[in-house]
Amino acid sequence: MNFQPNIHLTVPNKQGQNVELSLDLLRPIIPEKCSYTSLDSGIKMQIEKRVKEPCWKRLTKNTKVNFLIKDKRLSDPTDCEEAKEVWLGEYMFFKRKNKSNSSPTRVDDADPTKKKDINIIDSLKDAHPNFSLHEY
Repeated sequence: MNFQPNIHLTVPNKQGQNVELSLDLLRPIIPEKCSYTSLDSGIKMQIEKRVKEPCWKRLTKNTKVNFLIKDKRLSDPTDCEEAKEVWLGEYMFFKRKNKSNSSPTRVDDADPTKKKDINIIDSLKDAHPNFSLHEY
């Protein structure tokens, strides 16, 4: 078994012919921390994700792989909730950080009501071709 960004496996079947399996994983993994065990009924793989994030919706990019089963006895259901909270906190921090970097630089941009007025006037001109604005 070869753990890389994707999993590649070559094993002999009962007739002695080599059978290949390639799994195109949804997210990157840490190959050095992955392991597997051969069982009578199949293969048990222990895979560690590279990025701590909420639980994957599925293991592979392909949505039609139906022979993979997650053993829920080996995982803690609170792991996904904790990972979601950590991910959401980091995401919100990133959003706030980027929002503060995009502060207005011109005086005209600093007044949000002025922009809204211009947008209202433009939309009225589009909706009513005979609309005109008169300032007193």
